[in-house]
Amino acid sequence: MSLTKVASFLVSLLVIFYILVLGKSLLLPLVIAAVLWYVIIAISSYLGKIKIADKKIPNFLSLTLAFFFIGLVLWVFGSILEFNIGKMIVRAPEYQEKVQALLASILTWVGVSELPSVSNIINAVSFSRLLSIMTDLLRNLTGYAGMTLIYLVLIFLEYKIFNKKIELFLNNNEKYNKFCEVVKKIDTDIKTYISIKTGMSLLTAVLSYIVLIVLGLDFPLFWAMLIFILNYIPTIGSIIAVIFPLILSLVQFASVGTFLLLLGLLVSVQVLVGNILEPKLMGKSLNLSPLVIILSLGLWGSVWGVVGMFLSIPIMVIINIILAKIPRTQGLAIMFSANGKIK
Repeated sequence: MSLTKVASFLVSLLVIFYILVLGKSLLLPLVIAAVLWYVIIAISSYLGKIKIADKKIPNFLSLTLAFFFIGLVLWVFGSILEFNIGKMIVRAPEYQEKVQALLASILTWVGVSELPSVSNIINAVSFSRLLSIMTDLLRNLTGYAGMTLIYLVLIFLEYKIFNKKIELFLNNNEKYNKFCEVVKKIDTDIKTYISIKTGMSLLTAVLSYIVLIVLGLDFPLFWAMLIFILNYIPTIGSIIAVIFPLILSLVQFASVGTFLLLLGLLVSVQVLVGNILEPKLMGKSLNLSPLVIILSLGLWGSVWGVVGMFLSIPIMVIINIILAKIPRTQGLAIMFSANGKIK
């Protein structure tokens, strides 16, 4: 590849990512709508296989049920998160006092309690401020709801004739067959990833909930839900999911022993599910290098924030499958793959 082509390729990438960042407010709801549409279609397809009195559920009914199921799940999640954050804000002054007492004792223990900056450090640790940040994050996400719903409706109106449009656009049976092959591969890999990741995240959340209940930590359902959600973020999601309940345990119990016990149990759950069960079930279906996963996490996180982190693996799976199907870009697909082999 000539220097001119390399330069053109790099400039094109910069322009694409500039557009992605600049058009975030318009593109992000579209991407979220596309993800919801995909999940709804997958659930509808599953429901369509169920027989009642030797008759399959009609497509319209299965699609409607899937749509309302996703809406119900999102509403329940949002309600539980909002309710628990509200309760935590009410108890924030109590936690604040415990944080200040704990921090003061630690600073005294290390022999720096006489420093004038100690009081400033203590006052800077604000539980209310942390909860306000979490509330603002939820509000920002719900701010996309209206535009996402509009996009979702438009996608549903379009998807039935989309294949026909592609066939007419390509105007070539061979090209259309290759396009269908790529789409089928993407569909298989993404479904595998979402189904296994959802199952493993749910198992992690349930086991963590049991641990939190047994140890008596406040708001166990909230933390279990947070663990379930954050486990979709590769690598760092599971770390962040464990940190929050650990901080609360230190504040609530003011006991290093309880803190260490909770740390050991939560980390054991994460290792058992995330490092042993999940890789065995996932196998090599994603075929992505661990380095690529980490880099894509940082890249899409910087482009689209938290939502970009959640979508980083599906996006890279789609990109790598497409790269593998184009002769000129197969080298990149090989570099992105886990073992250097591409189908």
